[in-house]
Amino acid sequence: MLSALRTYEGLKDKKTIGITYNYIGQVYLKKQEITKAIGYFKKGLPIFQNHSDSGNLAIGLQSIGNALIAKQQLDSAKYYYGKALVPPAKKR
Repeated sequence: MLSALRTYEGLKDKKTIGITYNYIGQVYLKKQEITKAIGYFKKGLPIFQNHSDSGNLAIGLQSIGNALIAKQQLDSAKYYYGKALVPPAKKR
């Protein structure tokens, strides 16, 4: 997956880079490396925001919530789940 990330970085394919960050985060989450997982999930968020990709933004926010549940940080997880449900404001 990291080689795929390097390929997309070389192509400057930002949206796919964001999606790949989320996939890498999922791998770390499965391995119980929660802090690394959250770091990768968060790397994708600004990419999705800049591309007005509300679907992948919601997935990234939900993924952070899932990771925080694994860390027993329930209030923080609830915050991210709530953000995933609210569509982002349109850019002007």
